[in-house]
Amino acid sequence: QMEYNWAFVIIAGAVILGFFVTLTVRYIDIQNLKENAIIASDIYNNLFNLQKSVYATQLNLSLTLVTKLDFSCNQLMVGNFIPAGLEKEFIFSPREMQTDKISIFVQPWKYPFKIGNLFYISSNQKKYYILYDSNSADFVSKLELPKNFNIQKTNSMPKKDENTRIISFSSSQNGDVKFIDGNENVMINGIKSPIFGMPLLYGAMFSENYPCMLDKLLKRFSMMIDIYKGKADYLFMLNTNCDYSQIKFTLSNLKSKIESKNYNEIKNYVKILDEQNNNLLSINCQPLY
Repeated sequence: QMEYNWAFVIIAGAVILGFFVTLTVRYIDIQNLKENAIIASDIYNNLFNLQKSVYATQLNLSLTLVTKLDFSCNQLMVGNFIPAGLEKEFIFSPREMQTDKISIFVQPWKYPFKIGNLFYISSNQKKYYILYDSNSADFVSKLELPKNFNIQKTNSMPKKDENTRIISFSSSQNGDVKFIDGNENVMINGIKSPIFGMPLLYGAMFSENYPCMLDKLLKRFSMMIDIYKGKADYLFMLNTNCDYSQIKFTLSNLKSKIESKNYNEIKNYVKILDEQNNNLLSINCQPLY
């Protein structure tokens, strides 16, 4: 009888202990989920506010604790909390960060009219080395880099570790990112992608998912062209003495080149579009942008 009582006490104690352990684990999980949700909300609110920015803006955002951030092309995962997607945001960043502070830099991408604001995000742990040679030294010296990022320019190959990203403008030395063809294209992980203006050059420097982000931007670009074609019709209605047919034709061709991913022709038609827009201004017609 005594042995039975002891066995009952041991089993009952184990059940009660297991219950409290499970309860504690669940409480910790819920608390972690709550903290991650608060951090995710804080990040989203700051991105939303910066989305309204007209000029290049920098921000250092302190998180409440060291947190794992996972960025994909359309989503941010904060710890074990998955917030709403990032389908409408253009974020250039490392894929993964473990940090209690993030640095954010935002600037508009105009090509030639404004298409959207681009976000560049990094952490204190991430180091960027910009590698240059005699041919690229002048170009590199004129880069308007975010002051809240950990960036160093060098003409010699730095030591590589997991938090280091080497960005090469050197013709003879490679890096995680290598700009080629007079900085018109970039090689990342063996994939060649085009550069459309300085904001995308910075995007390639800081992003581990540049090709996907580029595709998102080109889709937005195509959508914005439809808006500007409608604006051209509206401006013609206001002043029928001004001819917007040529610039509309260029917009249609540009949209076609974007959809077919004819990157060289995209650049050519953007130049033509800018010239036509300036011509409108020169003859006292309302420019398109």
